[in-house]
Amino acid sequence: MTFTGEVTYTNLDQDYSGLTGSVKPTGKPTATYEFKDQQIWSGIVRAQRNF
Repeated sequence: MTFTGEVTYTNLDQDYSGLTGSVKPTGKPTATYEFKDQQIWSGIVRAQRNF
């Protein structure tokens, strides 16, 4: 049996800040959107049985 784990960190440093006016982008609701940096942590754990 094999156990595997993976962790990923993504940082979007876009150097913008502030708010947009009321916009309706395709596929999203009409709203005021905020420009800011984004940090995302994601991970996965897997257990595999080999024969």
